Amino acid sequence: MNEETTEDRGLKELFAAYPRETVAVLVPELLADGELKQVVALQQELSLGELGEPSRFLDLALLLERSDGRRSIVVLVEHWSESRKVDLERVGCYVFGLRARHRVEVVPVVLVTDSGDEEVGDRIVSAPLADVRVELRVRVVRLEPALVPRLRALQSIVAAVLLARALREEAVTAVLAASEAMARSGATLAEARLYLPLVVKLAKMSPTEVPELRRRLRRRGHAMPSVLDVLWEQVREESFSEGRAEGRAEGRVEGRMEGRLAELQRLVRKGYLTPAAAEAELADLVASGELSAEAAAACRAAWQ
Repeated sequence: MNEETTEDRGLKELFAAYPRETVAVLVPELLADGELKQVVALQQELSLGELGEPSRFLDLALLLERSDGRRSIVVLVEHWSESRKVDLERVGCYVFGLRARHRVEVVPVVLVTDSGDEEVGDRIVSAPLADVRVELRVRVVRLEPALVPRLRALQSIVAAVLLARALREEAVTAVLAASEAMARSGATLAEARLYLPLVVKLAKMSPTEVPELRRRLRRRGHAMPSVLDVLWEQVREESFSEGRAEGRAEGRVEGRMEGRLAELQRLVRKGYLTPAAAEAELADLVASGELSAEAAAACRAAWQ
């Protein structure tokens, strides 16, 4: 993830990388029985030829696989940064398309990240005849202060990142709070480098606020947790401002690749991704020239 990543794409990448943690934030009751085998992100392109379009793209679909063999549930997450643009008809297309493809129940979640209080509808009802009725209801999750206690309690990277918007604090305070929450979640340095730009984006911190963030970080000195060390490093290099020197580009690419490989190792270790699938990902990176064969071998050694 780089500094140019949009809020929408950044959240999609975050949720796909940490699917179980995403479900814990948005639909916690699905994890209550403790019988989940794994949660995986599905292919995000849904063919809808009957609508006269070649395809539409889901924000995110997560498949829950249960250890007792029960039918899985797909959690559909649709993100809107502006509540006025929420389109439940589009959500309905995705819901019924996923049901048709996977033959499982679908839980539609609408995630609204704007800072307003405009009401967002949660249902569509069509009853053209007395005996014909179609109803779609969705779960609307808003990133607002009411969600903050649960986000803090979860102590996950997903919860920490979302905290930056839910707090509704001034930007520097929100960035520091979310960064501290990320540190408490046990995030690695690679994960911090990968997701702190998204924290800054969600907090809506502008380049003019970088000096204030630098000042507050400097006051913490050597007592800073590792994630705040990374934040200090990025702020010192003005990584969040628009005037970044091109000479840092190579380092950013290396940092993103480091985070990508660390995440690949984590998914294999936790059983979210099979070694065979991880091998295929490494092979693609080597074939494209993005990763050396030596670096791929070092990454592979982590799960062998």
